[in-house]
Amino acid sequence: MTGPASHPYQDHLMAACERMIAQIANSSDLPNYITRESSLAAPDAPMYRIQSAFRLTDYERECLVLVAARELLPTQLSEATIGLALAALPQAEISAWTPESPLRKFRLIETSPVGPFIAKTVWMPEAVLQYLLGIAVIDPELPVRITGTPTGHLKWTGPLARSATTRKQAERWLTQRNFSSYVVDAGQIADARDFNDRWTRDSLLHAAGLVVEGDPRAVEALLHEARYPHVIVGPATPEHPAINEPAVDREAVWREALGSRAAQMNGKLTHLARQFRLDDAEIRLAAISDQPWQAAREIARRDLDGLALRIESNATWDDLILPPATEVMLKEVTAQTRHRHRVYEEWGMGSRSRRGLGIAALFHGPSGTGKTLTAEVIANELEVDLYHVDLSQIVSKYIGETEKNLEKIFAAAERAGALLLFDEADALFGKRSEIRDAHDRYANIEVGYLLQRIEAYDGLVILTTNLKGSLDSAFLRRFRFVVSFPFPDTDDRRRLWQSAFPASAPVEEIDTHRLSRVVLSGGSIRNIALAAAFLAAEENGPINTERILRAASRELAKMERSSSELAEVMA
Repeated sequence: MTGPASHPYQDHLMAACERMIAQIANSSDLPNYITRESSLAAPDAPMYRIQSAFRLTDYERECLVLVAARELLPTQLSEATIGLALAALPQAEISAWTPESPLRKFRLIETSPVGPFIAKTVWMPEAVLQYLLGIAVIDPELPVRITGTPTGHLKWTGPLARSATTRKQAERWLTQRNFSSYVVDAGQIADARDFNDRWTRDSLLHAAGLVVEGDPRAVEALLHEARYPHVIVGPATPEHPAINEPAVDREAVWREALGSRAAQMNGKLTHLARQFRLDDAEIRLAAISDQPWQAAREIARRDLDGLALRIESNATWDDLILPPATEVMLKEVTAQTRHRHRVYEEWGMGSRSRRGLGIAALFHGPSGTGKTLTAEVIANELEVDLYHVDLSQIVSKYIGETEKNLEKIFAAAERAGALLLFDEADALFGKRSEIRDAHDRYANIEVGYLLQRIEAYDGLVILTTNLKGSLDSAFLRRFRFVVSFPFPDTDDRRRLWQSAFPASAPVEEIDTHRLSRVVLSGGSIRNIALAAAFLAAEENGPINTERILRAASRELAKMERSSSELAEVMA
């Protein structure tokens, strides 16, 4: 039940409360109150829905009315106790007040914790009272938040205890089955039993399903006795099998949603449908835009934005200064990524096995030689997002957590059609030493999992290293491309200096010939150019050789090199 309060429900509840007070007082007007309550009753009134959902007896339903009367008409009923409920109501059942009875177990009615059993006062949680009044309110003490409302697309049959790769997938699974979707971090719950009792109540009252995130141990403790529909975000288990969503013909949905504009896609509709794994509703939302590719890209990236760092870039091939052979190989990497769906699916080259279809490239070379910039260029060329994955943030000392973190990233990246960039691959893929303990063995398992996931990834993964020699040769064979980024020679450094400043910058004539004789990487040259520009801005002058030399002196000092190198080449 959703929406604003329904007055008929309120009128019926008030009539029932007034009848209850007249009944307790043994009023001569009781028949009139009974008649009025009956005239306002409806089969779908909240009190009858509660009775059905929690399988309450008629006496237990009357207990709810008694306690509601205490809440709504305090001047007429100053106190409600267990003793009053047993003495004043017909068909009294003392078993209705045991801790395991529905009224108390599911927190439909609260009782005072101390005192004689008969004298214990009783009251009603606000969420239950609001429900009886026709207002949908989740218990504010529960650390949950709503993330989705029912769509009514599918009917739910069978038990609903599942696992999902991402929160969005879990939410969609619940809302398509007519549940509201709420999310909770299991680590925020101090008392699992109290939470489960309260949430079971609210789940039944409001047709709410729960998406559970957090440390696997906390999740397991929370769900040990769960009796409500829920989906955990994490690996599948026998108790929580993976959800299997019906396949969506994304191309057909795109074609229908775009209408006459589909013909204007110039054959790119198939590529669009395969690049971004959107559901039906998301495709229709993106199709409204004048730029459906960009709209789909922005929608698909939402799950990944919280897991890795998105790098924005407008870099192009013209920004790279690399040997011709390196540039040829990089364009082949780009071409294979762009045409992978055509070759694997339309031409059937990927029909036998999914293993080894992922496009993995290792970029190796000294720091500052353009490895990350090249990744930006490729992402910009392919019109996809580039995400930098910090391995230090996802490698965990807890067994199984690293694989879980990696799976989240890869699953979200496949949905987004993103390019993944892992820096410092030598830290993970270094030469293997003898296994001395369980930690060494488990480290090898983590590396093996990452390699398998890269090989199965439907996209491009780039790993970079400054120390190719420290990588295990067995790992190198698993990369489809191994691209060398050599330190720039004199001619390359001259070209880097010539392209270091945009046409709009106030640059005086600089001696790129002499500057190129200083042995620097492309990254260092960019740092010097930027620092010289700031010097010029601060001193309100042009970018000239003198300011470039001052900036270069500081860059050399940072690398613990003497500025005398500058004097020698500029003499």
